[in-house]
Amino acid sequence: YKDTSKELLEAGSYDALFKTGFSFDTPDVIDLKLMKEHLIALKNSETIRSPKYDFVTCVSEPEKGDIKTPAKVILTEGLYVLNEDIRDIMDIKVYVFTPLDVIKERWYKRAVSRGKTGEAADLQFKNVNETAQQYIRPTYQIADCVINGMVDKEYIKVITNKIFKIFGYINIFII
Repeated sequence: YKDTSKELLEAGSYDALFKTGFSFDTPDVIDLKLMKEHLIALKNSETIRSPKYDFVTCVSEPEKGDIKTPAKVILTEGLYVLNEDIRDIMDIKVYVFTPLDVIKERWYKRAVSRGKTGEAADLQFKNVNETAQQYIRPTYQIADCVINGMVDKEYIKVITNKIFKIFGYINIFII
């Protein structure tokens, strides 16, 4: 995410921020340009530092993030990895389809761990669902593979290994 701590401070709370119409669930709040630069750098065998983002304060700290080193296979995940600003550099595009009721249950559990509860959480989930309809769910159409988000880890390993074998990588395991 881009640093949005100033917006949160000015609003005074998550509730007030969401009531202004601010959304954490649009491509505009994600630093897709930096993400693309980092993915290209990794593909070019360069090491990068991904920003550290604090979900409670909305502070993004590029200098305190994790070091990522290049590899033969780079897996990236997130809401906007199939966004038109990034997808052109992906070799394989996978969309994970998960029913809305499961997404909602998982989202609320994660929201609590990030300090979002009550009306602020409800307002944000409403926005999450609306923006997903606009920006995320349609991207399954450009995916090379659509997998079921309700399956267990072993199924994901099997599917992933099949994809990797197509590209000449044998038995790459996801931990």
